[in-house]
Amino acid sequence: MNCLERHAEGDPRIGQALCPACYDYEAAALWNANLGALWRRTITYLPRELAALSGMSVAALRTGVRIAYAKVAEFQARGSVHVHAVIRLDGPDGPDTAPTGGATAQRLAGAVARTAARVAVTVAGPGGRELMIRWGSQIDARLITRSPDGGEGHGAGVAGYLAKYATKDATSGGGLDRRIRVEGVIEQAELSDHARALMRSAWTISPRWAHNLGFRGHFLTKARRYSVTFAALRAVRANYRAQADPWLAAIRARAIGDQVVIRRSFHYAGSGLSPVERAVAASFRVSEVGAKDSLTAWGNAQTFASTPRPTARSPWALRAHGSAP
Repeated sequence: MNCLERHAEGDPRIGQALCPACYDYEAAALWNANLGALWRRTITYLPRELAALSGMSVAALRTGVRIAYAKVAEFQARGSVHVHAVIRLDGPDGPDTAPTGGATAQRLAGAVARTAARVAVTVAGPGGRELMIRWGSQIDARLITRSPDGGEGHGAGVAGYLAKYATKDATSGGGLDRRIRVEGVIEQAELSDHARALMRSAWTISPRWAHNLGFRGHFLTKARRYSVTFAALRAVRANYRAQADPWLAAIRARAIGDQVVIRRSFHYAGSGLSPVERAVAASFRVSEVGAKDSLTAWGNAQTFASTPRPTARSPWALRAHGSAP
């Protein structure tokens, strides 16, 4: 069953099921939920197919070739996730060296097609129904060539390709941008009938990821050797903040030894008034303040105004709010 009408951009019918009673919403939700497992299996079997096409063992292949990748998951209008990936062949010492053993981009494209046709993940649905999750027939493998002006343009092109799809979240497929705590939210949210039915099926699989139409992976994953790691980025950021904020260096210098704990996430520090603020508030209660107590209240207010307040860069604020450099 297909639609032969050419729809204009923004047509609300785009991505909707032609026959809601015929559409397998449970299978669609299971596909989204298990896409990560299918991708991991694909990356596991890809070197085997590449080695078979190269006429060598996997062990021999790995001595001269390393496979690096960056993958972006994109929501289609119908709510299903598909994958855009950049797969690269590096030499034994990283991307600055050429792969050996006859590994070429054309051979890699053939290995990708063979791997996609063979790998599958068998899963069980909420009702015990067993399904096989596998890639469809629309596998489009294209070679990425360097730009004539050098490597920088080539790198910018690859980054732009990944960024184009990384900006699309679950709302592109009709999902929500926040987690669902109560099942009734699905019925009350402003959703299309198609997205609502898909979200109901996703709720039966994993309520935690129902808002994401069942998809529970990260939108961007990559091999450690593909590019810089997040740990390296955090180290560079921490070093920059240490140089930009002398107060942080002063805290470390005053610490006994190297026992400095820096929390990199905010946590609940408390609510309400401080002891000084509570004293001021109590002094201004109309029912309890008389002519004599008014002088006390005024003195308390002056004391409070002259008390040094913690700033965002003070050690007190750092401990209370758990802010990170």
